[in-house]
Amino acid sequence: MLHVYSTPAWKHWLFAEEIQERLCDECIPFNIRGLPASSPHIRIEGLTAKTVPVAWRKIEPQPNEVVVSVVQKGKPTQISIDPSYLAPWAPSEGNKVLITGYRWIGQVGKLVELKHGCCTVELEPSGAVSYFKDEDVVNVLKLKK
Repeated sequence: MLHVYSTPAWKHWLFAEEIQERLCDECIPFNIRGLPASSPHIRIEGLTAKTVPVAWRKIEPQPNEVVVSVVQKGKPTQISIDPSYLAPWAPSEGNKVLITGYRWIGQVGKLVELKHGCCTVELEPSGAVSYFKDEDVVNVLKLKK
């Protein structure tokens, strides 16, 4: 008998417990990309979004979606969206970053150098220096209410 399984929610790194633990007072900035024309969110294509901590949510996410805040007409709005439409901002030298690659997922540090798709990160709290592919590193920002 052939079984068809739906994609598990944890497949996207944003759903990982180690990532969620870090997002209590920090957020990850994204650009919204690739929305289908039929999406109810099509009007926000190309805008910037940031994750919303559980304690700050005004809405509940839909299954396999995350809650992000998007500023429209000068006013922040929370929406539930599939994370596959969220493209993290490119990591920047000097920024605090979060590691999303599965071996080191949830670790934070400072991006010391970004060269040829490789990130040199000084990990907190140890100060140890490690190297990651740029797609395994995202900026994190301190949240302001």
